[in-house]
Amino acid sequence: MIQHEQTIPLMNATEELVQGIVRFLIYGPEYPTYCHCEQCEAKICAIALNHLQSYYVTTTEDREKAYMHLKQPAQMHEINKQVIHAIHIIGQNEHKK
Repeated sequence: MIQHEQTIPLMNATEELVQGIVRFLIYGPEYPTYCHCEQCEAKICAIALNHLQSYYVTTTEDREKAYMHLKQPAQMHEINKQVIHAIHIIGQNEHKK
């Protein structure tokens, strides 16, 4: 019997990971005065994602492989660096709480 991979809608694994990190950081104690609106959150994600490599996947197996790669220390360091940089850009240019 042939086992098929479970398909998922086309998705960017980097985007999903960045969105989670952005939400975690902007609601954390480091950025209490930063705006948490959807528009600012989306702008932070966009800035960070424009500096990171995309990993588009269509199966759950490929998604897991992409996450294994993205969660390696060097990759996480770069992702966090880009997210923090984007938070500071938007925090200086957009409305605050």
